[in-house]
Amino acid sequence: MRRMAWSAVLILAATALPARGAGGKSSSGLAYWSSGSGPAVVLLHGSNLDHRMWDDQVRVLEPEFRVIRYDLRAHGESALPEAPFSASRDLAELLDELNVERASLVGLSLGGQIAIDFALEFPDRVGRLVLASPGVSGFQPSEMPSFFQDLMGALQARDFERANEVLLETPLMWAPEGKRELVAEMVRGNVELWTVPPNLVQFPQPPSLERLEELKVPTLVLVGDQDAGFMQQLARTVAERAPGARIEVVEGGHHLLNLSSPDEFQRRMLEFLRQR
Repeated sequence: MRRMAWSAVLILAATALPARGAGGKSSSGLAYWSSGSGPAVVLLHGSNLDHRMWDDQVRVLEPEFRVIRYDLRAHGESALPEAPFSASRDLAELLDELNVERASLVGLSLGGQIAIDFALEFPDRVGRLVLASPGVSGFQPSEMPSFFQDLMGALQARDFERANEVLLETPLMWAPEGKRELVAEMVRGNVELWTVPPNLVQFPQPPSLERLEELKVPTLVLVGDQDAGFMQQLARTVAERAPGARIEVVEGGHHLLNLSSPDEFQRRMLEFLRQR
């Protein structure tokens, strides 16, 4: 009886702990985690966040896929840049070190932007793309969001803690009860991100916005109907111009779609990734 009781405690503890998997650091300082087996799927988190935003998705993917996630450079447990770097080439080097020739990519916001950049630069290394509220290199909204001035003011004053609070108050960081604390912890934990000189970040040339017609990888674009207007516009632009793309709008979904609408996000993601 005592053994059974302890077994139950261990099972409950395991399900309560955040999903991590076997991890390490790449030669260039990227913190990564890998778990499960099967076709490789890489999870790319949004700006000012980290790998923990994907905890729930890791659990549903692990039974069928090898799940790889990592902290983008200057995020989470990854190193700050010391020289110019390309996020898509960071990903290519990480996959080389993990002996992954080809993977499907799931990216949200900045993670979606990196997924698009990578697919255009290394098309033979991508199976499928799931893009949630994706950014696109080269895109500039026709009208800046209302919080932009406050955020830039805090950054210009080098008040990075204030910048984090401004960001957390925006609709882009909205999360439901039970996830808000995690989002706040990730954003506040990335305070050093604001110190990275912009000239160290290398973007594709020409920008991906000018090359969407070349994106022929099977692509599912997901966007919430509660997301910011410019993000919905951008998602539709990707779906309309990329030959391999289609869009699905998630009712009640916000920018952090996998956190605001986890069941719908996971159902649509799994259905798409299972296709051959």
